[in-house]
Amino acid sequence: MNQQLKILIQLSHLDARMEVISTRLQEIPNRLEDHHRQNQSLKENIERIRNSIDELTTRRRKVERDIENYQNLLDRYKKQALEVKTNREYSAIMSEIDSTQEKISDLEEEFLLSLDAIEENTAKLSSLEKKLDESRPQAVELEKTLSAERVSLEDESEELDENRRDLTAQLDPTTLSRYEKTRNHSNGSAVVHVEEGICHGCFVNLPPQLVSKVRIGEELQRCPNCARFLYAPSQEEAGESEAGITKDNGD
Repeated sequence: MNQQLKILIQLSHLDARMEVISTRLQEIPNRLEDHHRQNQSLKENIERIRNSIDELTTRRRKVERDIENYQNLLDRYKKQALEVKTNREYSAIMSEIDSTQEKISDLEEEFLLSLDAIEENTAKLSSLEKKLDESRPQAVELEKTLSAERVSLEDESEELDENRRDLTAQLDPTTLSRYEKTRNHSNGSAVVHVEEGICHGCFVNLPPQLVSKVRIGEELQRCPNCARFLYAPSQEEAGESEAGITKDNGD
Protein backbone atom coordinates (compact mmCIF):
# COMPACT_ATOMS: atom_id res chain seq x y z
CA MET A 1 0.00 0.00 0.00
CA ASN A 2 1.29 3.44 -0.92
CA GLN A 3 2.81 5.10 2.18
CA GLN A 4 1.55 8.52 1.15
CA LEU A 5 -1.98 7.13 0.92
CA LYS A 6 -1.72 5.69 4.44
CA ILE A 7 -0.73 9.11 5.73
CA LEU A 8 -3.55 10.80 3.81
CA ILE A 9 -6.10 8.42 5.33
CA GLN A 10 -4.77 9.11 8.81
CA LEU A 11 -4.70 12.84 8.16
CA SER A 12 -8.26 12.77 6.86
CA HIS A 13 -9.58 11.12 10.02
CA LEU A 14 -7.54 13.45 12.20
CA ASP A 15 -8.90 16.52 10.40
CA ALA A 16 -12.45 15.18 10.73
CA ARG A 17 -11.98 14.85 14.48
CA MET A 18 -10.48 18.34 14.71
CA GLU A 19 -13.53 19.69 12.89
CA VAL A 20 -15.80 18.02 15.45
CA ILE A 21 -13.76 19.52 18.29
CA SER A 22 -13.85 22.98 16.71
CA THR A 23 -17.62 22.79 16.34
CA ARG A 24 -18.12 21.66 19.93
CA LEU A 25 -15.85 24.41 21.26
CA GLN A 26 -17.88 26.98 19.32
CA GLU A 27 -21.11 25.54 20.74
CA ILE A 28 -20.05 25.86 24.40
CA PRO A 29 -20.63 29.66 24.68
CA ASN A 30 -23.95 29.22 22.86
CA ARG A 31 -25.07 26.54 25.32
CA LEU A 32 -24.24 28.85 28.22
CA GLU A 33 -25.96 31.76 26.51
CA ASP A 34 -29.07 29.64 25.90
CA HIS A 35 -29.28 28.81 29.59
CA HIS A 36 -28.78 32.44 30.60
CA ARG A 37 -31.39 33.51 28.05
CA GLN A 38 -33.88 31.02 29.49
CA ASN A 39 -33.22 32.36 33.00
CA GLN A 40 -33.65 35.92 31.79
CA SER A 41 -36.94 34.95 30.16
CA LEU A 42 -38.08 33.42 33.45
CA LYS A 43 -37.18 36.60 35.32
CA GLU A 44 -39.04 38.76 32.81
CA ASN A 45 -42.13 36.55 33.02
CA ILE A 46 -42.00 36.66 36.80
CA GLU A 47 -41.79 40.45 36.76
CA ARG A 48 -44.63 40.67 34.25
CA ILE A 49 -46.89 38.44 36.35
CA ARG A 50 -46.05 40.36 39.53
CA ASN A 51 -47.03 43.59 37.81
CA SER A 52 -50.22 41.96 36.59
CA ILE A 53 -51.07 40.82 40.12
CA ASP A 54 -50.41 44.33 41.45
CA GLU A 55 -52.69 45.83 38.79
CA LEU A 56 -55.41 43.27 39.46
CA THR A 57 -55.15 43.86 43.21
CA THR A 58 -55.41 47.63 42.74
CA ARG A 59 -58.41 47.18 40.48
CA ARG A 60 -60.05 44.74 42.93
CA ARG A 61 -59.72 47.24 45.78
CA LYS A 62 -61.27 49.97 43.64
CA VAL A 63 -64.16 47.65 42.74
CA GLU A 64 -64.65 46.88 46.45
CA ARG A 65 -64.88 50.60 47.20
CA ASP A 66 -67.28 51.13 44.28
CA ILE A 67 -69.50 48.29 45.50
CA GLU A 68 -69.54 49.81 48.97
CA ASN A 69 -70.39 53.27 47.59
CA TYR A 70 -73.17 51.93 45.39
CA GLN A 71 -74.50 49.84 48.26
CA ASN A 72 -74.69 52.95 50.43
CA LEU A 73 -76.43 54.76 47.58
CA LEU A 74 -78.87 51.86 47.22
CA ASP A 75 -79.69 52.00 50.91
CA ARG A 76 -80.48 55.72 50.60
CA TYR A 77 -82.70 55.12 47.57
CA LYS A 78 -84.59 52.41 49.43
CA LYS A 79 -85.09 54.74 52.38
CA GLN A 80 -86.30 57.50 50.05
CA ALA A 81 -88.74 55.05 48.44
CA LEU A 82 -90.53 54.83 51.76
CA GLU A 83 -90.94 58.59 51.92
CA VAL A 84 -92.19 59.46 48.42
CA LYS A 85 -95.71 60.89 48.07
CA THR A 86 -96.59 60.36 44.38
CA ASN A 87 -96.50 57.48 41.91
CA ARG A 88 -94.22 59.51 39.65
CA GLU A 89 -91.68 59.99 42.44
CA TYR A 90 -91.97 56.31 43.34
CA SER A 91 -91.33 55.21 39.72
CA ALA A 92 -88.31 57.48 39.50
CA ILE A 93 -86.76 56.20 42.72
CA MET A 94 -87.42 52.59 41.74
CA SER A 95 -85.67 53.21 38.43
CA GLU A 96 -82.64 54.49 40.36
CA ILE A 97 -82.77 51.44 42.63
CA ASP A 98 -82.85 49.06 39.65
CA SER A 99 -79.98 50.88 37.95
CA THR A 100 -77.89 50.85 41.11
CA GLN A 101 -78.54 47.16 41.75
CA GLU A 102 -77.47 46.40 38.19
CA LYS A 103 -74.23 48.33 38.68
CA ILE A 104 -73.59 46.48 41.93
CA SER A 105 -74.21 43.16 40.20
CA ASP A 106 -71.76 44.03 37.41
CA LEU A 107 -69.15 45.14 39.92
CA GLU A 108 -69.57 41.97 41.98
CA GLU A 109 -69.02 39.90 38.85
CA GLU A 110 -65.92 41.92 38.03
CA PHE A 111 -64.74 41.45 41.62
CA LEU A 112 -65.07 37.65 41.37
CA LEU A 113 -63.29 37.61 38.01
CA SER A 114 -60.44 39.65 39.46
CA LEU A 115 -60.13 37.18 42.35
CA ASP A 116 -59.92 34.29 39.88
CA ALA A 117 -57.32 36.13 37.82
CA ILE A 118 -55.24 36.93 40.90
CA GLU A 119 -55.40 33.30 42.02
CA GLU A 120 -54.41 32.05 38.56
CA ASN A 121 -51.52 34.49 38.26
CA THR A 122 -50.33 33.70 41.78
CA ALA A 123 -50.15 30.01 40.88
CA LYS A 124 -48.19 30.84 37.72
CA LEU A 125 -45.87 33.07 39.72
CA SER A 126 -45.20 30.33 42.24
CA SER A 127 -44.41 27.84 39.47
CA LEU A 128 -42.03 30.21 37.67
CA GLU A 129 -40.26 31.19 40.88
CA LYS A 130 -39.74 27.50 41.64
CA LYS A 131 -38.25 26.97 38.17
CA LEU A 132 -35.95 29.94 38.65
CA ASP A 133 -34.77 28.64 42.03
CA GLU A 134 -34.08 25.24 40.47
CA SER A 135 -32.23 26.77 37.52
CA ARG A 136 -29.62 28.53 39.67
CA PRO A 137 -27.76 25.39 40.82
CA GLN A 138 -28.30 23.95 37.34
CA ALA A 139 -26.51 26.97 35.87
CA VAL A 140 -23.56 26.49 38.22
CA GLU A 141 -23.35 22.80 37.37
CA LEU A 142 -23.64 23.53 33.64
CA GLU A 143 -20.79 26.04 33.80
CA LYS A 144 -18.60 23.49 35.62
CA THR A 145 -19.45 20.77 33.10
CA LEU A 146 -18.85 22.97 30.07
CA SER A 147 -15.63 24.35 31.55
CA ALA A 148 -14.30 20.82 32.04
CA GLU A 149 -15.45 19.88 28.53
CA ARG A 150 -13.70 22.92 27.05
CA VAL A 151 -10.43 22.06 28.80
CA SER A 152 -10.64 18.45 27.63
CA LEU A 153 -11.40 19.46 24.03
CA GLU A 154 -8.64 22.07 23.98
CA ASP A 155 -6.13 19.52 25.30
CA GLU A 156 -7.18 17.03 22.65
CA SER A 157 -7.00 19.74 19.99
CA GLU A 158 -3.42 20.57 20.98
CA GLU A 159 -2.47 16.90 20.79
CA LEU A 160 -4.11 16.55 17.39
CA ASP A 161 -2.34 19.68 16.16
CA GLU A 162 0.96 18.10 17.07
CA ASN A 163 -0.01 14.82 15.41
CA ARG A 164 -1.08 16.74 12.32
CA ARG A 165 2.28 18.46 12.06
CA ASP A 166 3.98 15.08 12.25
CA LEU A 167 1.75 13.65 9.52
CA THR A 168 2.02 16.60 7.13
CA ALA A 169 5.79 16.56 7.52
CA GLN A 170 5.75 13.05 6.05
CA LEU A 171 3.81 14.09 2.94
CA ASP A 172 5.56 15.43 -0.10
CA PRO A 173 4.72 19.12 -0.68
CA THR A 174 2.75 18.53 -3.87
CA THR A 175 0.50 15.89 -2.30
CA LEU A 176 -0.05 18.04 0.79
CA SER A 177 -0.94 21.06 -1.36
CA ARG A 178 -3.45 19.02 -3.35
CA TYR A 179 -4.92 17.60 -0.17
CA GLU A 180 -5.40 21.03 1.42
CA LYS A 181 -6.91 22.55 -1.74
CA THR A 182 -9.32 19.63 -2.17
CA ARG A 183 -10.25 19.74 1.49
CA ASN A 184 -11.04 23.45 1.30
CA HIS A 185 -13.31 22.92 -1.68
CA SER A 186 -14.96 19.67 -0.57
CA ASN A 187 -16.55 20.45 2.80
CA GLY A 188 -13.48 19.17 4.65
CA SER A 189 -13.45 15.71 3.06
CA ALA A 190 -10.45 15.26 0.77
CA VAL A 191 -9.95 11.48 1.10
CA VAL A 192 -12.85 9.07 0.50
CA HIS A 193 -13.30 5.37 -0.06
CA VAL A 194 -14.50 3.60 -3.17
CA GLU A 195 -17.28 1.06 -2.87
CA GLU A 196 -18.93 -0.85 -5.71
CA GLY A 197 -17.13 1.38 -8.17
CA ILE A 198 -18.56 4.58 -6.70
CA CYS A 199 -16.66 7.55 -5.27
CA HIS A 200 -18.14 8.19 -1.83
CA GLY A 201 -17.31 11.86 -2.06
CA CYS A 202 -19.38 12.86 -5.08
CA PHE A 203 -21.10 9.46 -5.67
CA VAL A 204 -20.10 9.26 -9.31
CA ASN A 205 -19.42 5.92 -11.01
CA LEU A 206 -15.68 5.53 -11.60
CA PRO A 207 -14.02 3.89 -14.61
CA PRO A 208 -13.27 0.19 -13.92
CA GLN A 209 -9.59 0.69 -14.63
CA LEU A 210 -9.38 3.44 -12.00
CA VAL A 211 -11.24 1.28 -9.47
CA SER A 212 -8.72 -1.50 -10.08
CA LYS A 213 -5.81 0.87 -9.47
CA VAL A 214 -7.43 2.09 -6.25
CA ARG A 215 -7.72 -1.51 -4.99
CA ILE A 216 -4.10 -2.23 -5.77
CA GLY A 217 -3.09 0.91 -3.88
CA GLU A 218 0.39 1.30 -5.33
CA GLU A 219 -0.12 4.88 -6.46
CA LEU A 220 -2.27 7.79 -5.35
CA GLN A 221 -5.53 7.99 -7.29
CA ARG A 222 -8.00 10.86 -7.42
CA CYS A 223 -11.61 11.06 -8.50
CA PRO A 224 -11.80 12.62 -11.99
CA ASN A 225 -15.02 14.40 -10.96
CA CYS A 226 -14.38 15.84 -7.47
CA ALA A 227 -10.57 15.46 -7.25
CA ARG A 228 -10.72 13.67 -3.88
CA PHE A 229 -8.07 11.09 -3.09
CA LEU A 230 -9.44 7.55 -3.33
CA TYR A 231 -8.82 4.39 -1.32
CA ALA A 232 -10.33 0.96 -0.80
CA PRO A 233 -11.97 0.15 2.60
CA SER A 234 -9.28 -2.46 3.35
CA GLN A 235 -6.63 0.25 2.96
CA GLU A 236 -8.45 2.45 5.46
CA GLU A 237 -8.26 -0.30 8.08
CA ALA A 238 -4.56 -0.76 7.42
CA GLY A 239 -3.87 2.95 7.71
CA GLU A 240 -5.80 3.26 10.95
CA SER A 241 -4.10 0.21 12.40
CA GLU A 242 -0.64 1.59 11.81
CA ALA A 243 -1.51 4.99 13.22
CA GLY A 244 -3.57 3.72 16.12
CA ILE A 245 -6.47 5.87 14.93
CA THR A 246 -10.09 4.89 15.38
CA LYS A 247 -13.06 6.60 13.83
CA ASP A 248 -14.70 9.09 16.16
CA ASN A 249 -18.47 9.03 16.46
CA GLY A 250 -18.67 12.67 17.48
CA ASP A 251 -19.38 12.01 21.16
